Amino acid sequence: MGKVTKQRSGPDRPKLRERRSKPAASDNTRLPEQIRKILRKHYASKYRVR
Repeated sequence: MGKVTKQRSGPDRPKLRERRSKPAASDNTRLPEQIRKILRKHYASKYRVR
């Protein structure tokens, strides 16, 4: 007979600690507006005719 090996029930890593005190993304109410502004600049320069 071969060796009998135990199967582990889960990963061998310790549990991750809770995140540092990071503000939730939902706290920034102007986020969509800021994203649009950044993307506007990005695409304006990307597709600029030279």
